[in-house]
Amino acid sequence: MSIDTKLYTDVIDKLNFEPFLNTEHITVGVTEEGVVTLKGKVQSYMQKRYAENAVKKVRGVKSI
Repeated sequence: MSIDTKLYTDVIDKLNFEPFLNTEHITVGVTEEGVVTLKGKVQSYMQKRYAENAVKKVRGVKSI
């Protein structure tokens, strides 16, 4: 498993674990440099912040 694939899996797992976050309409992109891109729609600004904060906690994420 390459680094970016593992990071992708870790980010998806972290987002799915967040109880206050509906991840149904969120897509994730990851580069080998550890840059994570989140795209999609959430129901509120607070959910956007939950997603960003959750991803920041994932080991290997350099930037969102």
